[in-house]
Amino acid sequence: MAEIDWTQWMNQLDRLPEDAHLSRAQMSEDDVKLKQMWTCAFPDGLSHAEVLQLIHLLYNEYGYGFRPLAHDVGIVLRVNYVYVLNEVYGVHEIEPDPEVQNRLRVKMVDCGYVEWMSEE
Repeated sequence: MAEIDWTQWMNQLDRLPEDAHLSRAQMSEDDVKLKQMWTCAFPDGLSHAEVLQLIHLLYNEYGYGFRPLAHDVGIVLRVNYVYVLNEVYGVHEIEPDPEVQNRLRVKMVDCGYVEWMSEE
């Protein structure tokens, strides 16, 4: 099996057509709150490895379904959920990294993720 260049995958998100990227008009008020929380938690964005760990964390600890998970990760990446859905479908193949997941979890909690989830 060929090694996947994840950097290339992340760079491809930047090259998507303009309509693939989320605009404020496409976002609900709940999406805007989530975007603010993600921006607080991850002001410099996330690497692909961190995105995978975030997917694993949200799926396994918060019980997300595939599409809602892809939607929320899409908010992080500022793209329509369909562009990350394949990554989400591969959640069972992601090798968890407890150190990275703990770092992500702490940032999410510090920026109000638990409160945001309780409002859902």
